Amino acid sequence: LGYDLTFSVPKSVSVAWAASDHHGRTVIENALHQAVDRSLAYIEDNGIKVRVGRAQAKGNGMVAAAFLHDTSRELEPQLHVHVVVANMGTTAGGQVQALDGRGLFAEGTTAGHLAEAEIQSILNKQGYRTTPTEKGIAHLEQIPTEAVDAFSTRRTQILEEVGALGIDSPAARQNAAYATRAAKVDGVDRDQLETTW
Repeated sequence: LGYDLTFSVPKSVSVAWAASDHHGRTVIENALHQAVDRSLAYIEDNGIKVRVGRAQAKGNGMVAAAFLHDTSRELEPQLHVHVVVANMGTTAGGQVQALDGRGLFAEGTTAGHLAEAEIQSILNKQGYRTTPTEKGIAHLEQIPTEAVDAFSTRRTQILEEVGALGIDSPAARQNAAYATRAAKVDGVDRDQLETTW
């Protein structure tokens, strides 16, 4: 039916968001939304392809909905946006066709790096300082490594699973993420959760 594009901020940004007052959270959330908007514009221009027979053609626009989430499955701060892209696009002739997902996958890494660069730029203008970018990601200097590690249970679980398998690759990490993923928890008391953070 569609594709789920997920844009997740570095853990240090999630920790800063969790520790902020309403104004600080709004600044970080707005930066994330602007970063996602920039990335989606890139995807719309470069990654939306439709199937015309066995061939691929440029699609005209996309239909998508964005959903802001702020916790991981371990109920730790993890600010991220899911963008659900409907499996439909329009050809140059106006015909609605299924998307050819290869365009989305081909542009995914670039789109992610664009979003990361945009959020860094916006947060730097708001007074945050970022570390040098490494593999497309920068962290906030103001957030201690110990705080990041304390809220990185999912990362620890995934790395332990990958270590047990003796294989470390993007595919192995994705499989480890699925294998170690806890069920979603409903009915969490938000005030209690934020006090715990």
